[in-house]
Amino acid sequence: MTVEALNAEAWTTCGRRQLDHGYMPPCAERLEWTPWKGIGPGTELLGDIA
Repeated sequence: MTVEALNAEAWTTCGRRQLDHGYMPPCAERLEWTPWKGIGPGTELLGDIA
């Protein structure tokens, strides 16, 4: 198995477990780009991600 396939399998398993338990993480109001809050652009940099 390649490293990429192993990584994909691990994330798929993790996501499946979260969904099975009904876990919904909170939506962030601001994306932090640095360890310091309020420094850098907000999510507007990404544009419409819907």
